[in-house]
Parts: sequence; structure tokens; C-alpha cells
Amino acid sequence: MKRARSLHLEKQVPPPKEKKLSSRWELTWRIVACAAAYLIVVGFFLYDLRSGQVALAAGDIARETVKASREVEDSITTETRRQEAMNAVGKVFVRDDAIPQQVQSDLEECYKLIDDMRTLSQQDYANWETSKKLDDTVGPYDYSQSLLEQCKKVLPYLSESDLRTMLTASQNQLSKLYEDINTQMSAVMVNDINENAVAQQITTVAEALKASGNVYSNELLTMAGSIVSQFMRANTVYSEELTEVARTKAADGVEAVVYKVGQNIVREGETVTEAQIAVLEKLGLLQQSGHVMFRRAVGLALISALLLLAMWMYLFFFEQETFSSLRKVLLINIVLVITLVACWLTKQLNYYLVPAALGAMLLAVLLEHRLAVVCNFALAGLVGLLAVVGQNGDFTGEAFQVSLAALVGGCAAIYVVYRNPQRTTVLISGLAAGAVSMLVFAGVDMVALASWDVLVRDGMMGLMSGLLSAVICLGTLPVWEWAFQVVTPMKLLEISNPNHPLLKRLLVEASGTYHHSIVVGNLAESAAQAIGANALLTRTGAYYHDVGKLKRPYFFSENQGNENPHDHIEPLLSAKIISAHPTDGYELAKEYKVPAPILNIIREHHGDGKIAYFYYKAQQQAGEGETVDEKDYRYPGPLPHTREAALIMLADTVEAAVRSMKERTPEKIDEMITKLVHAKLDEGQLRHCALTLSDLDVICASFRAVLGGVYHERVRYPNQKL
Repeated sequence: MKRARSLHLEKQVPPPKEKKLSSRWELTWRIVACAAAYLIVVGFFLYDLRSGQVALAAGDIARETVKASREVEDSITTETRRQEAMNAVGKVFVRDDAIPQQVQSDLEECYKLIDDMRTLSQQDYANWETSKKLDDTVGPYDYSQSLLEQCKKVLPYLSESDLRTMLTASQNQLSKLYEDINTQMSAVMVNDINENAVAQQITTVAEALKASGNVYSNELLTMAGSIVSQFMRANTVYSEELTEVARTKAADGVEAVVYKVGQNIVREGETVTEAQIAVLEKLGLLQQSGHVMFRRAVGLALISALLLLAMWMYLFFFEQETFSSLRKVLLINIVLVITLVACWLTKQLNYYLVPAALGAMLLAVLLEHRLAVVCNFALAGLVGLLAVVGQNGDFTGEAFQVSLAALVGGCAAIYVVYRNPQRTTVLISGLAAGAVSMLVFAGVDMVALASWDVLVRDGMMGLMSGLLSAVICLGTLPVWEWAFQVVTPMKLLEISNPNHPLLKRLLVEASGTYHHSIVVGNLAESAAQAIGANALLTRTGAYYHDVGKLKRPYFFSENQGNENPHDHIEPLLSAKIISAHPTDGYELAKEYKVPAPILNIIREHHGDGKIAYFYYKAQQQAGEGETVDEKDYRYPGPLPHTREAALIMLADTVEAAVRSMKERTPEKIDEMITKLVHAKLDEGQLRHCALTLSDLDVICASFRAVLGGVYHERVRYPNQKL
């Protein structure tokens, strides 16, 4: 445990009753919330960038003539004409000189095969003659089936009729036919032949064979046609590359269709085409194009991203407790969006009337003033832009004027709320924000040499904007408190009032506990201020931390007279009664609708500490061999999860112990404080809160200062007769 004291205690974790998502999902939802806020902000800007466009669609009849505001190309018409020029270009073929040589080689191979088959036919005839000599009954010679099948296998492109013609023709006829076929095909192959011209060239060769000087029978001409059909082929191949080059060249030769400045794009009364719609969209003149001028839209989106990113980066690096809470991230983003919605609605009347300080007020009241200042910087920039977008305003002059008023006015409102966090102060802060905005508008108007009428008008609008911010803030505060379970300083001040019904009950029914709670509140509040915790929450929590004692007030020493009821009951029952008061207090406070942070303090202020007095009493009363279970003599918990709850635990322990001391010298008090605080640390009661060892030193010093004032030495008065 000594080693543990050199380290920070464990970081704060959420109260056990709070439902938690996994860290990954929490981070995802926080990113989604921030992204959604950004998209909504940009959506407002894009919605307002919709002046000067026309509502047209392809097929509509134009109700007015629309002219080009700048030089623009009609891409669709240009592309259509270029596509037509490309389609007009035919396929490009390239001659392959190896193909005629291959055809001639194939013809030679064919003639050789024919000669081989004729040799086989002679052997077949010789076999027939031998058979005839041996058997007079053998019929006249005809080619054997095996010969024909072998010929068909070698020359599959010749029919059986062609094969018989080949076998019966004379050698001289076949030689001349081969020479003529070779000559005619060579003559044809000199020309370029593509796939589509092959059939025509086959016909040309067939006709040339008929017209040759050699007289061939029809059977030989038919066989020649089969051979030519087999070996005639295109001597050119399709070149995709050259075809594409030709198509590109044709497309490049088409001039782009361009509308000059002032040239009619759509004439009144004519039917609108897709090409005209595309031109209008390119010029930003078409509502269906998104209602934006591209450059302005990108600029506004960029500025919005930078402003919001700066705010979120501050949260991530310097407000880890806030950024780690999905509820608080949602609250910040929704406040931002609601502020912009209110500004967008009011700017329809006058853009100097926008309630720019609303977001700063809400965040200062609901969360924390430093966070509100940072968020106000981002809001000021966004409100300034929103105030002039869509109003044909100057994006530099008027945006600067409204942004400056929002920035300075918001800071003024935050300062007033921070100094005195009460509901009536919100109205005062609105008045302060309005007064500052009035001065900003007046100052800028004077620099611009505006007339007095304009100066007074803008100043009054600035004053009204601050008051409007305060009215909206006050009117919506209960909604924010309920929706996000936020306990505002105003709410804490209300429930810490001694006239609160529960506190009045505590004063009447358990006056000793009430006064004990007041002293604990003073101790804990002083320590909270010293370490930077929420002092108001700490003091209010201290007032309520022991309300559970109302159920059995006389079982607690501060409310007892001369008789102690614990003297008449078993230690175990006494321990049960004592340990029940945090749970009893939690349930009782819920009935009085005490906020959740106070409820958690009530339940956690004893942790799971040991009720030592009755534990040791039970041990003394236990018989021989009888054991006392320590678990029966402990508070039910849970451990403190916030610094405020831990401070109340320490203050409660220290106040009770010091009050019971017989000798209250500064040295004894100091020793007791240090002993008790370190005992809580050693027991592990502080391991779930964000207190550090340096915080504990500061807390001890704060307790010493407060208790030293309470129990200081007094001057003895001389004996006097009364």
C-alpha cells in the first residue's frame, strides 16, 4: 500500500447505476453526434444559398428565358456530336502478308494428300483384280468403303462425291486444276480481303475457273469449289488500336458547343432538354442542383468544419471528463444546433436580432463556464455567417459585425452567470449580452459612418437579441435539466435552501444530524474549492447525505439523549440499522425528487467501510469458538465514484471523529485528520474516484483550517455572580 501512495488513484468511473456502453461504441456515438451537428450546420448554410435559381426539369416548358451568366460548355451536346463522329468511323484492318503464303502452302499440302489418296486407290484396284481372278463371281470394281473412309478422314472438307471425282479424274486434269486454283487464289490474295469479303472472293475464283481455257467437268469444278472454300481466308486483321486512334481523331475534330456570356440557354416557351438542364446545373442556376453556388458552399462548409473542429479538439485534449460522457457531448451539440435554429428563425426579421448569446448562456448554466467560453468562440463564427447567408449580405463586413457581437456578448453573459448562478441572474446576463452587442453594433456603424437612425436601430436590435437569449434560456432550462439529467447551480441552490421539505424534516426530526450535516458541508465545500471540485454540489450533497437517519433518528448518537437504544439490542442488529441509512436515505430522497448526483452521494458516502464499533463489540460478546463475520458489519456500498462523494465521505468521518475527541488541540486534530484520511485510502475506499495523493494533502490542510476555527481555544471568563 505504501507503493500505491506514490501513484494517482484510479480514475473516476461512472456511478454503477448509470448504463454504460462499451468504449468503442461510446466513441462511435460521440463521433456520430459531432458529425450530425456539423451536417446540420452546413445544411442551414446550403439551404440559404438558394437565390437566383430556376426550377426546371427535362421535358418542362420554360416559363422564362435563361441566359448564361458566364461562358460555359454544353458538355452533353458536345459529347453527343463527338460520339456520332466516332460511330461514323469504320473498323480499321491491317494486312497480314504471311496469310497468302500460308494459303499457298495449304494448297500444296492438299494436292499432296490428293496424290497420296490416288496411290491408295491404285492399290485398292489391284486388290480387286486379284479377287476377281480367284473368284469369277466378284462384281465390277467400285472403291472400297475403307478407302473412302480413309480419304474422308484425310480430306474432311470434300464430300463423298468430291472424293470419287478426285479418284476417277486423270492425273493431267488434277494437275491443271491445281495450277489454276493456285493461280487464281494468288491473284485474289494480292488484294486486301477482310472477313466480310471472303465469300465474294470464293465466288470470284470459282467463276475464273469456269472461264479458264481448260475445260473441266462440273464434278471437278464442284470439287475445286470445296477446296477454294476451305483455304480462302481474310488476309487482313482488325486493329483495335488503330480503330481507336481513328475514332479519337474524328472526335477531336468536333468543336465544343459553348454558350457565351448572355447567350440564351433556354428560351421562353421551348421544351427543356437534358443538355440544357446540365448547363444550368453547371452554372449553379438550377434548384435541383443543390441550391448552392459551389465555391461559396465549399467555403462555408470549410469554415464550419474548422470552427467545430477547434471546439471538439479542445474538448478532447482539455475536457476529458466532458468528452468521455456521451450525454454531455450530445448536450453540447444539441445546444449548438438549437442556438443556430433560433438564430435562423429570428434572422428572417432582422439579422441583428439573432439570439447569439443563447448557446453561451445554456452551456455556462448546464455545464461549465470555461467550456462555455470555448464553445462560444465557435458559435460566434457560425452565427455570424448564418446571419448574413441568403440575405445578399456582405460575407466579410456583416459577418464580422454579428460574430464580434456574439463573441463579446456571449462572454459577458458567461461572466455574469458564473459570478452568481441564480435564475434571476440569467436575465441580468441577457441584459449584459444585449448591452455589449448594442455597443458593438454602434461602434461598427460609427466606423462605417452610418446614419444616426441606422446606429440607433442596430443598437436596439442588439439589446433585444441579448434579452431574447435570456428569455429562451430561462424558458428551456427545465427541459434541458430533465432531458439530460443535468443539475444546474440554480437547481442546487434551490434544493440546498433550508426551507426544502426534506431538510425541514431533518431539522425537526433529527436536529443533531442536521447540524452535523451543516458542519460536514462546510468542511467538504472548503476542500472542494481547494482542489477544484464542484463546491456547490459538494455542499448540497453534504446537507442530504444523512437523510436516511430520519427513518430511525434515535439510533444515531448525535440525536440521542441520555439513553442509547443500542445498549439493549444485539451488535448485529445495531450494525444492520446503522448500515441501512445510506439505502434508506437514497429511497427517501428519491421520493422528494432529489437530483441523481445527490442520490449517488447519499448512497456512496460510506462506501463499503466497516462499522468498527459494533464489529469489535460483537467480537467481545462472542462465545468461545464463535466467529464474527466481518461482512455483516460493513456498509453495502458502492464506493464513491466522484470527487464530491469522496470529499463528503472524508468530511463525514473526520467531523464525527474530531467531535468525539476529548482533547481537541491543533496537533491532535491534525493527527486525527491525517490518520483517518490515510485509513480510507488504505482500505481502498477512494480507488474509484479521481482524487490524487496531492489532492489528499490539500484536503487534509483544508480540514485542519476549518476545524481549527471551529475548535479554537477560547479565553476563560472569570467567575461572576449572575
